[in-house]
Amino acid sequence: MTDRLDSVCGQMGVRVKTSADGLTTATLEAIQAANAGQAVRKLSLAGFAANAVNLKTRIPRGVGHDFADVREQLAQNAPGAGGGLINHPKGFVENFARRLAQNPLGLVPTDVLGYYEASDLPFHAYLTKHYAYCDRYFCSHPGPTLPNRMYALTGDLQYDRRGVPIVENNDGDNFLLSRAATIYDLLTRLGVSWRVYESEPSVAMLRMFARYATNNIDIVPRSRLEEDVATGRLPSFVAIEPAMHHHPQNDDHPDADMYRGQKFLKDVYDTLRSNPAVWQKTLLLITYDEHGGLYDHVVPSLADVLSPPSVGNAPPTSGATNAAHVGPMLRRPPGDEPPDPPDPPGPVDPPTPPPRPDPLPVPSQTREPVMIRYGVRVPTFVVSPWVKAGRGPAFTLDHCSILKTVLARFGGGSQPFLSDRVQASHSFEGFLTEPQPRTNIPPSPAVAELPIDARRVTPSVNTAIITPPLSRKRMRQGPVDYHELSGRLARMLGR
Repeated sequence: MTDRLDSVCGQMGVRVKTSADGLTTATLEAIQAANAGQAVRKLSLAGFAANAVNLKTRIPRGVGHDFADVREQLAQNAPGAGGGLINHPKGFVENFARRLAQNPLGLVPTDVLGYYEASDLPFHAYLTKHYAYCDRYFCSHPGPTLPNRMYALTGDLQYDRRGVPIVENNDGDNFLLSRAATIYDLLTRLGVSWRVYESEPSVAMLRMFARYATNNIDIVPRSRLEEDVATGRLPSFVAIEPAMHHHPQNDDHPDADMYRGQKFLKDVYDTLRSNPAVWQKTLLLITYDEHGGLYDHVVPSLADVLSPPSVGNAPPTSGATNAAHVGPMLRRPPGDEPPDPPDPPGPVDPPTPPPRPDPLPVPSQTREPVMIRYGVRVPTFVVSPWVKAGRGPAFTLDHCSILKTVLARFGGGSQPFLSDRVQASHSFEGFLTEPQPRTNIPPSPAVAELPIDARRVTPSVNTAIITPPLSRKRMRQGPVDYHELSGRLARMLGR
C-alpha cells in the first residue's frame, strides 16, 4: 500500500494540544469522580482572557512536562469507564497548582484537565471529520521536547559524553551536538530525497546534529514549500516545523495561541492540496512531540524492558544499552495494575513476542529489569486521500512509527536498520485502506489571521549572552557544546 506514496510529510513541530478526543461521557464522569467531584470543564469557560477572535485558545501559563513532572503526573491510576484504568487527575492538578502559586493569570489548577471543542479549533475539527486520527499514539519518551525529538530523528535517546542517556531538555555541559545517525542519513545513503522546512528565525531541531548545524541546502525556509509543491519538486520525505523559538509562536505549546497553530496547519495542508498530482501521492502526518503537561486519561503502555548490566559485567557501550526489547504493546507484568480496557474494533497489535536472550552472560547476582513506558498520549492526524475518515486502527504508535513508515516506503529490499524501537514499531500502512484516492473532500474552513500581540517578557536576573562567538568552521569541526550553539542562535535572533 505504501508504494502509492511518493511523499511522506511529517509535521513534528507542534507540541501540546488539549482535546476531547476519546472523552466519552463515562470517561468524563470517571475523571470527575477521581478528581473529588470537581467538574472537568471546556476551556471556553476558563477564567483567562480570550484572544482577538474571542476564543480562549491561548493558555497563558506554561505547564510542567519535564521528566520529573511526567513522573508525578502519571504516578497514580484511577478506575475508568468499563472497568479499566485512567491516569489519575491528581498528579496533573497538583503539578499545575504549583505553577500557578505566584501568578495564576486567570487559571485554576483543574484547567489542566480542560478540553477544547470543535468551534474552538475549526481546522482540527475539519481533519477529524474528513481524515483519520489515531487513538493510541504516544510520545516515545515520558518527558520533554528534546528526548522526544531525538526519538523522532534517530529512534533513540541522545547520550552525553559519558554515555548517559539524556532524559531532559538539557544536561548542562554534557550536551554536545549529536553525531548519531538520523533518518536523514539513512535516506541519503539510499539515494532518497528529503528536506526540512523551518519557520525562520526559529531553528529546526535537525540543527542539533553536528553535520546539519549550518546546513542551508537541505534545511530551507518554510516559505519555500509553496514553490516546491507548485513545481512538483517536493522531496520524498519532508518535515515542516512551526515557529517555536520566536514570537509569535504557532506550535500550540502554552503560552502560544493554538489558533495560530490552526492557521499554520491549514496553510501547510492547503499548499499540499494545491497541486492535485502531488496531493494524490502524499501522506501528511500531524503530531506533537510531547504532551506539554496537559491531561490525557489513557494509561501509556510499556515501550521497552531494559536489562541492566549484571554485577561484575562491563557496562554497555554508549548508545547501545543492553536492551531486551519486547515490543510496543507489552502488557503490564503479572501482579501490576489490571489490564487496559479492550481496544475499539479494528486491527490490533500482534501477540507480544518473548524477550530476546540477553547478549551478556548472566552471573549469579543480577538486577531487576527496568520497565520503560511510553510518554503521554498525543493527538495525531493521518491526512491523505488514501485514508478513511474517522478513528484509525487501534494499534499503538509513537514517533518511531513515522520512521518505520518512511523506511518501509523508501527502504526497498535493503531493510535498513535505525534502532530496536523503530524495528519493533508499527507503521501507518494500516491507515491507507482506500482502493482509490478520495477526490471529493471539501475545502478546509477559513481561519482568521490573529494580530501580533505584545510579547510577555519574563524578568530575568541575567539575560546577557555569556558564550563566546561560534564560527561555522568550528561547528563543522566539533565537538561543540549546546550552550555555545544556543549563544550563536541568540545572537542571530538579536537577543
